[in-house]
Amino acid sequence: MIHPVWDLWILLVVIYLSECFLWLPHGTCALGGAFRWKWLRGNGLLSNENGKLIPLSPLPWATAARIPWWEVCLAKGRVCSFVPFAVPGERYTQLTECVSPAERVRVDGSSVSVGSLAIDTPSPAHACALAESLTKAKDAKRWISRRLDTGEVAVAMDRLKKHTRPVQWLSSIEWLALFAGFPGLFLGSWPLWLWLAAAGGFMGLHLITVTVFVRAHRQLYPQLGWPVKWGFLMAVAPTLAMRAPVLLSTNLFSFSHPFAVLAHCDATQASEMLHLLLRDARFPAEPSQPSDEQAKKVVSDFRKEVVRAYETAMKQMKVGEETLECGSGATYYCPRCLSEFTRQTDCHHCGGRTTTPVG
Repeated sequence: MIHPVWDLWILLVVIYLSECFLWLPHGTCALGGAFRWKWLRGNGLLSNENGKLIPLSPLPWATAARIPWWEVCLAKGRVCSFVPFAVPGERYTQLTECVSPAERVRVDGSSVSVGSLAIDTPSPAHACALAESLTKAKDAKRWISRRLDTGEVAVAMDRLKKHTRPVQWLSSIEWLALFAGFPGLFLGSWPLWLWLAAAGGFMGLHLITVTVFVRAHRQLYPQLGWPVKWGFLMAVAPTLAMRAPVLLSTNLFSFSHPFAVLAHCDATQASEMLHLLLRDARFPAEPSQPSDEQAKKVVSDFRKEVVRAYETAMKQMKVGEETLECGSGATYYCPRCLSEFTRQTDCHHCGGRTTTPVG
């Protein structure tokens, strides 16, 4: 029969593993890892109409950042809400007037209101960054250029490394103590005083980890204030404190676009992801245009600027055009997701986009 102490230990392991997932709403991607930044994919098994759960590295020093593609289309002083990579259906909402003056842009939690238009974002940090950028936006070209600035990404990565390193060390020691030190003490049949000393040392280490995390979060995200909620949850849940590096990095790139972050990632994966972004800009999923005529013009002008910016950035990164390699039986393919077909049809993965003949 299993000792009750082992039951508790197994429960903690299960709780810890359940926290090694990240929720990705549609229109966002995730980059991160335990040793270097890479594209975190996930699959369709843990997904619904709103997004999907992706697995993260269980190592306590791992980091992960959630990054939106584009929340809005911006052109000619007007803004239209936009959700790329959404499930088939309506991807655009109502058109609103110019984002200026700044008083018209309001933040409510993770939502940004521009006039009568409500824009949902992945987190309050993303909402603050989007609201600030919209109040300063002069035109689409400059707004897109700033989102694709690799220099801002490099600065953000340096800040993360500086403030996260102490938390990574502390959470790793806490992780080893709970999942390696505890079983060693139990199997070794050590005296009670050693158990009490180990428990006291662990609690002291845990409180230090929570304190350092709260300070680091405050320094990384001053616009969000003190993370009272996360600090309290960590204080009562040691397994959450072991995931502190992920919590610190999740909203790191709250304004930068994935395109800019990929310049600092593994070259092979970056090339694959850059091509995917470019295909979605050139051949968006259906419906590719909103029904409103004025909104249609905004979306069209914005997409032209995005494609131009992507192509320029890829030349600077020395990433060539994608080559198409279809199977021997394929006669048609989808220009957006590259799915292959044996006859002309509409791609159900991309909302019914018309397929293109091979060659």
